[in-house]
Amino acid sequence: MHIGPKEIPAHKFILCIGSPVFETMFKDVEPDTFEALLAYLYLDKISLNENIECITYLGSIVKPHNAILFMSKTRVYDCPEFWDICWDIISDDPDLCYGAYSFFNIDFSTLNNVLNGPLID
Repeated sequence: MHIGPKEIPAHKFILCIGSPVFETMFKDVEPDTFEALLAYLYLDKISLNENIECITYLGSIVKPHNAILFMSKTRVYDCPEFWDICWDIISDDPDLCYGAYSFFNIDFSTLNNVLNGPLID
């Protein structure tokens, strides 16, 4: 298969299993991205560099006033690493976190976890 100027060997059958419209969907894909997709299809191997970068960025913007709200959103996206970052911030300054406006906008499961967590005596 040709991706830009690069030819990347792949079995057509495997590609069709992965996506019936494979060739038309990936005309604009970068070769490195395509190779990562093939590694996933063939080897069930995935590079998590983008996830790590995303978690690192999100961790840098979490503050006590929004940590509980962000923690609530981690349930939707199934990101336990980010949950831990939020929990550390809440642990460092629970009074500010619990007094934040965002505390009133969290889902019940997060509220239950926070209230039953180790910070509440």
